[in-house]
Amino acid sequence: METAVALSMCRFSMGSSFQEILYTVMGIHTGTFLKHANAEKDSQRLLSAEKNQTIVWKKSKHLLKFKATKQKYQRETKEGETYGAGSFNSS
Repeated sequence: METAVALSMCRFSMGSSFQEILYTVMGIHTGTFLKHANAEKDSQRLLSAEKNQTIVWKKSKHLLKFKATKQKYQRETKEGETYGAGSFNSS
């Protein structure tokens, strides 16, 4: 368990480049593809994080949340009263 925690902490702080160091310590030869793949992974994570921090992105996510709530409310009011527990026997 301690090893898993240490590995996850290193991956969090060092990014995908930690995998390269781990393989070297384990005695596994790493090729250029791994270096390129790790750099690509890290750049994608950084771009995603930067996008999520923009005001436009936050506003669009906020509006989408309220749009779904509004659609649910409109659908419920259009359908009228739906089935409630035990209501089918109340005549």
